[in-house]
Amino acid sequence: SNIGLDLAMLNNRLSVTFDVYQKKITDMLLDFPVANALGYAGNSFIPSNAGSIINKGWEFSATYRDKVGKLNYSVTANVSDVTSKVVDLRGLD
Repeated sequence: SNIGLDLAMLNNRLSVTFDVYQKKITDMLLDFPVANALGYAGNSFIPSNAGSIINKGWEFSATYRDKVGKLNYSVTANVSDVTSKVVDLRGLD
């Protein structure tokens, strides 16, 4: 899920964007150990789609655009923060 706000001010010279989001990722690719009884030598691992993680965060961006004579310029600043939490590893520690 994502919710955001976009604003343009000062005859579109200043634009501001703010977003808040949450994303759940499922079926992460994890390496599971394989028992030697299955015919694999040594410490073998098989990649498997398992586990899930939740990312929550926000992002703020501001851009100022202007023109001086024939020169066009813009300045942009970005700030963001994200927190990730592992929800399930399906038996892995």
